Amino acid sequence: MTALNAYAFDFFRSYADAAVNALHVMAGVGQVGAALILSLFRDLGFWWGGAAHGWGARRWDDSLSIAVVVASLD
Repeated sequence: MTALNAYAFDFFRSYADAAVNALHVMAGVGQVGAALILSLFRDLGFWWGGAAHGWGARRWDDSLSIAVVVASLD
């Protein structure tokens, strides 16, 4: 992420703070979106091995998805 900050600063010198902030927002949305999409596909049965998961595995995966969302809010 540090290397990408330098690119954002170099490409948008007049808006350096906003560019770096937007970069961090996009990275956070990508991380949260991936967890939510994985959870959705797994619940719909489209994910490989999704039907083989029991109730305990789904609860664990949902807990991890919630943890990713909460961690991205910092």
